Amino acid sequence: MTSSRSTGLFLVGMAIILLLVPACASKQDVSSLQGQVSYHQQQQARENQELKKKIVTLESELVKARQDIKQEISQSSQPVRSKQADLWAEIEQLRVQLATVRGEVDGLTRKMQILASNQDNATSALTHMNATTSRMNRVVTAMAGQLGMDLAEFHQESAQPRPSQAVQGVRPKQTSQPEAAPGYESAQALYKKALNSFYAKDYAQALSLWEEFATTFTKDSLVPNALFWQGECHYQMRDYARAILAYQKVIETYPKSNKYRPALLKQGISFFKMNKKKPGKLVLQDLIKKYPQSAEARRAKAYLQTNG
Repeated sequence: MTSSRSTGLFLVGMAIILLLVPACASKQDVSSLQGQVSYHQQQQARENQELKKKIVTLESELVKARQDIKQEISQSSQPVRSKQADLWAEIEQLRVQLATVRGEVDGLTRKMQILASNQDNATSALTHMNATTSRMNRVVTAMAGQLGMDLAEFHQESAQPRPSQAVQGVRPKQTSQPEAAPGYESAQALYKKALNSFYAKDYAQALSLWEEFATTFTKDSLVPNALFWQGECHYQMRDYARAILAYQKVIETYPKSNKYRPALLKQGISFFKMNKKKPGKLVLQDLIKKYPQSAEARRAKAYLQTNG
């Protein structure tokens, strides 16, 4: 553009000069001016040709750069997509199993309601249904732990415990069970109340009730569970430091408890949540080494692949 404008101005100037030159100007002067005009035109043509070559070269480099970037993005994201696909496949499988168990629980609950309406012949069958429903609820809670208690959709999809259903971890009251200390509810009622508060997402209330349970009924077999659920309350409230300490109580004091492996898993994840990857890796790797075939180990492996 600049070269064309300069040449145009030059030609106009030459024309003005020619008009001002006396008619008697020599042929040599005219020939000299024509030579200068021809030189500028040739120079402009060369510059235009060079600019066209540069444009073609830049366009070619741009196309190649785009292709290289697409290829690099595809190569770098492929392993991540593969790991995510494996993790989601496992989660979907667990969700299907969870839905199946929930369906069985609902079916048993309906049967219990029907049997309850016929009191004369239902006593023995109702006792059996209660035991089966309690077992199913424990399976549901265990599967929820495999999916990770930090998944909000689990609480959205989970039905609230029905009054006729046995609550996970709460055993039928037996005659040999000791009475509660004065001023406290029974161990069964207190544990159930804490669990219902947790399902209602009232984590502060659930935490207080489980602390009361652990300090009041110190010899109850559900104390390890109460300590673990305290950690879950802290975890849901994003107080990961206190969650780690609560899980540690289970790990140190109750290594034979059924909450030992879940406590290791959630403690390792809590370290990651605090950006302390090194201790988090150590805990999860220890879990995988000790219990390689467990559901918690599979969850730990998946978590390390995604976050390690």
